[in-house]
Amino acid sequence: MKYFKMKALVKAVSTSTFRISGVAGRTALIVGAGIAAESMLITPAFADEPRSQSESKSTSAAVNKGDALAASTSANADAEIATLATVVVTARKKLERAQDVPVSISAVNADTLIERNRLTIADYFSEIPGLNLLGGDRGTSEVSLRGLTSGTSSNPTTAFTIDDTPFGGGLMIPDLDPADLQRIEVLRGPQGTLYGANSLNGIIKYVTAVPSTTTFASRVQVDGSSAAHGGSGYGVRASVNIPVTTDTLGVRLSAFDRRDPGYIDEVRSGASATNTSETKGARLSVLLKPSSTLTVRASVLNQQTNADASSTIDAARTNIPLFGEFAHSRIPGTDGYNRTLNFVDLNIAKDFDAVRLTSVTSFGRIKYDSAQDATGTLLSLINGRFPNQGLGARYDLNVSSDQHTQELRLESPEDGKSQLDWRLGLFYKDQKTDQMSDLHAAKAATGETATTIPGFAYTEAGSKYIETAGFGTATYHFNDKFDVQAGMRSSRNKLETVGLSRGILVAPGLSSINSSDSSNTYLLTPQYKFSADLMAYGTAATGYRPGGPTSAVAAGAPRSYGPDQTTNFELGIKGDLLNRSFSFAAAVYHISWKDIQLNTRDANGISFIANGSGAKSEGLEASVVWVPQKGLKISGNAVYNNAALTESFPVGSSTSGKPGDRLPFSSRFTTSLFATQEFPLWGYKGYVGGGATFVGSRLGDFENVGVARVDLADYTTMDLQAGLRAKNWTLSLFAKNLTDVHAYTGSRVTGATERLFLIAPRIIGLSLTYSM
Repeated sequence: MKYFKMKALVKAVSTSTFRISGVAGRTALIVGAGIAAESMLITPAFADEPRSQSESKSTSAAVNKGDALAASTSANADAEIATLATVVVTARKKLERAQDVPVSISAVNADTLIERNRLTIADYFSEIPGLNLLGGDRGTSEVSLRGLTSGTSSNPTTAFTIDDTPFGGGLMIPDLDPADLQRIEVLRGPQGTLYGANSLNGIIKYVTAVPSTTTFASRVQVDGSSAAHGGSGYGVRASVNIPVTTDTLGVRLSAFDRRDPGYIDEVRSGASATNTSETKGARLSVLLKPSSTLTVRASVLNQQTNADASSTIDAARTNIPLFGEFAHSRIPGTDGYNRTLNFVDLNIAKDFDAVRLTSVTSFGRIKYDSAQDATGTLLSLINGRFPNQGLGARYDLNVSSDQHTQELRLESPEDGKSQLDWRLGLFYKDQKTDQMSDLHAAKAATGETATTIPGFAYTEAGSKYIETAGFGTATYHFNDKFDVQAGMRSSRNKLETVGLSRGILVAPGLSSINSSDSSNTYLLTPQYKFSADLMAYGTAATGYRPGGPTSAVAAGAPRSYGPDQTTNFELGIKGDLLNRSFSFAAAVYHISWKDIQLNTRDANGISFIANGSGAKSEGLEASVVWVPQKGLKISGNAVYNNAALTESFPVGSSTSGKPGDRLPFSSRFTTSLFATQEFPLWGYKGYVGGGATFVGSRLGDFENVGVARVDLADYTTMDLQAGLRAKNWTLSLFAKNLTDVHAYTGSRVTGATERLFLIAPRIIGLSLTYSM
């Protein structure tokens, strides 16, 4: 039922004595041990503010500077001098060298991801310092940075953007194929001032490819792969760039179709490789430069994914598989999902003599449908009330979410003539989410609905979220070496939820629940440049998540929860040394987290979000890239992170937690090391590379008092790649998880058992690319 229709219905029966349960917040209906895998109502994805990548004069100057550095690098390479290519990013809403940005940031090249067949967050999360994966069940890759998360099925703590626009979160993560991306930027630490809500621990930004107005280019790629213990996969990608009018109008079109091989067997049916997934998509982008002071960029994106099963296995609470290392048992017709993403944006930038005006407008839509076998959670209820009938429980979820955003930004020109650079902006977002969830009895053998058994819990819910904000930043350059950036953002958030419910596990009725709050965030960053290639910085920054209404049913339980906040103090250093053949970055940080939003349960067993106590995240991150000689590149990173509670959970909470307890799915130590060597071969350019990644042990979600948390062991994976490059052709061989390590990224408890999220086994493939 649509939000406005439902709101009218609620208003019409406002005198009713009924009240709804299970509505509002990103909550989960949990009876007994709980269905932690799904939510009864998704709160709108409170995301970050958009940023601009306009190609105005000053931005073009920054691009040209980067191109000049890259050209210099290329010239040095031809002269047998080993140097690194220049990496540019848009972390501070302007294009600049990554080594000049006083933020802990990683930039991952999209072509590199494709070449190594790293196509989803689950493929490359372990290679990005500080990025943790909380699972990945049925397309929901919940992530966190620096260990700041209260667990699965909680509100997202990491924000996502597509170019200049905030998008997604929780079930709505835009896990984009890198087919038409330039790179992926990951900013660690609270980013509330620059990027708004839900950036408690950082943001992940997909930077799309920008059309060229001067050069025709095309690319076609095909690849095939095979998974150990499973099936086969393929990928087809094509793109073309057309300069319709030289220097004025450029158009870029790309499309892809991909099948990721499955490796999970279904016990009931005997089917193999049931978690095979199909993803396809296309993107059209246009760049118009009618004058030297005006730039217009627009794009349309569509991506669809579907899979018949998740990448989980069933296990006892001791992590011992129940049906084998690559098998699970599900009611027929459950465990799969479908997700469709549509995204349209328009970026207009106009340069005046003294200021630059930028407008960013977007519309986005995500539709998500899934079915889950909930038998394990409701087994006691089924056996107690409906024994010997061969029944199980099925949970169906359908979500549709539309969002509109608008940002207007006014900023000073970046011409180096003034000691003060400034930026002022206004941001508006509205998001409407409609959700239907149905928990009911089903015949375990066939998956058919047991029509003679009353429904367990059915809800229809709609929500409307509005975020408005004003923000500003200013950087004062005391001299060529020392500058200080300061900023502040004031946000107002409003959430309205309406819905109805019925079933034997929830109180039937209609309801309308509203909540609102406001938050102020700040940023202070001094930076000192020892030279053009060496700098140090300090940061004091804050982030927040909005509050919302709860779904608690029991009398006396809270009806809403408030915002939570993080404050980060960080010191970092970055540099390019040895004639720019050695690049490094390191940071030490301490983040305090107050009023944590966490999942708990009321007296009726219904899960809801409430504010908890405090936590911290502190640690050290370091990364290096070294080119000791022409053709040889070595890169690596290491992270030590201690993310833990600083206070016990509130008295009366059904969830257990005390000071020193580690936050869910956070590793104390992770590290990775990669090396690639190029060499002449038969008149062509050959290359071979490989690496290893270590992920430390982790603990699962916080559990009920007296229940032990899931313990996930550490693991190490190895990858290899080799290839041959000609003028227009590239042939590449890749191997992921070469030693076929069996390990888990996450877990969810389902009654007396658990579901473990399995990393992909060994996958070997071949890729052929033609470009011109």
